[in-house]
Amino acid sequence: MTKNIKDSILVDGDVEATNFKGSGAQLTGIPQNAVLTNFNATAGGDITSTDTIQSGLQKVEYKIKNLTIPDSTFSNATPTPITIGGIPAGTTFSNDTMADMFNQLLYPYQYPSFSSFTISGQSTTLEVGATSNSNPSFSWSISNSSNVNTSSLSITDTTAGESLFTNISITSPASLTYTGVTKLSEGSEVYTISAVNTKNSVFTSTFTIHWKWALYYGESTTATPSEALVESLRIKSLTSSYASTYSFTSLVNGYKWFCYPSSFGTATTFKDTSTNLGVPFESPILVSVTNVYGRSTNYNCHRSTNALGGPISIMVS
Repeated sequence: MTKNIKDSILVDGDVEATNFKGSGAQLTGIPQNAVLTNFNATAGGDITSTDTIQSGLQKVEYKIKNLTIPDSTFSNATPTPITIGGIPAGTTFSNDTMADMFNQLLYPYQYPSFSSFTISGQSTTLEVGATSNSNPSFSWSISNSSNVNTSSLSITDTTAGESLFTNISITSPASLTYTGVTKLSEGSEVYTISAVNTKNSVFTSTFTIHWKWALYYGESTTATPSEALVESLRIKSLTSSYASTYSFTSLVNGYKWFCYPSSFGTATTFKDTSTNLGVPFESPILVSVTNVYGRSTNYNCHRSTNALGGPISIMVS
């Protein structure tokens, strides 16, 4: 492969006969501004000019038209020590053309990746006992998708070890007839999507659904805990830990109540975030709660020692 350079080179210097077609040790009769046409840097070529050849000139200015230069190649068996541009560390070279070298350096391979992967309409957090969507529709998007093998996409229910799709089109979405998943205790279900790029490397992403118990907190004038009290509290939050900060509102002569599954452990510290001072709470009382899905678990229920009518933000740990 050769490159063509046209109307772009001005040279001022000695002209050796070995560089041109013809005989003699040195060309000395090329006039100023002579035009060298279709000159080949390796094989030689015709030199043409409308000017009269004059003898005795040792240095000339001339213009080369349609110069063709054969590509140079580069070889080096020593791995590159660092990554430069699109040439990764550890690369070796064997008769690589300079054009290929510059393409690798300046235009590195754009690796594809999943920029999103979801199950349409599916929440990522469910209460223990709930069932995920049946007949799910999986949606995804891929960056640099032109660098993906077009029928290489697969989706797996990783938790169940079940293949849902194999080597399908990379065009989103994909739906199937599938029974939703139910968890009777805390847990998760992981779905993995994968595809193969044009370098035959696999890339993946995951979508995870978590099942969690509810935590309840709020205000009540009731001083004794019960299942009815727990489920009537103002806030219900699906979580895996009690440690956080909670905002309580005003209730005249109202206590602050804080109830969470006993499987989380036991909270020992309640602090007013505005003063960093402790807020007295009673030791937990155990209450069994059955949720809307028929799953039961024991709750630790703490009540503020005193009725706290005003709003307060409490950090629990």
